Amino acid sequence: MLISCVLGSQNLTNEDLNKLYYDPKWSSSKIYRKTGIHSRPVVKDELVSDLAVGAAERLFEEHGIDRREVDFLLLCTQSPDYYLPTTACLVQDRLGLPTSIGALDFNLGCSGFIYGLSLAQGLLSTEAANKVLLIMSETYSRHVHPMDKSTRTI
Repeated sequence: MLISCVLGSQNLTNEDLNKLYYDPKWSSSKIYRKTGIHSRPVVKDELVSDLAVGAAERLFEEHGIDRREVDFLLLCTQSPDYYLPTTACLVQDRLGLPTSIGALDFNLGCSGFIYGLSLAQGLLSTEAANKVLLIMSETYSRHVHPMDKSTRTI
């Protein structure tokens, strides 16, 4: 198993949130004490497919993987680019993967990686696929209200 990562282009710090909320009860140090987080990557204009393609391209380049050998693409996201077509198919096209391979979106949150590994293992063990590209990609920061203190801080 090989892993690659791409994060959103912006960084939102606790100080940024403190300025946004104008609430003395929500200091940057309190946010850190409650969450253990100093800053978090967020997207500006990026879509799930942008992050997914970036991570896959990095994986191919850093590990010398021939994209033509990928025969199934699994993409886990709760924030797809569109309802239709599936984001997996958009990523498949943008990566130049063969049109003959499987491309599947599945919608799971925290458990998505475990389910994705299970799906990939099933494809590999039944020889339905030889090389599976499993991508987890989210753009939650596009969907969380800027003033939602309970969610925006994590």
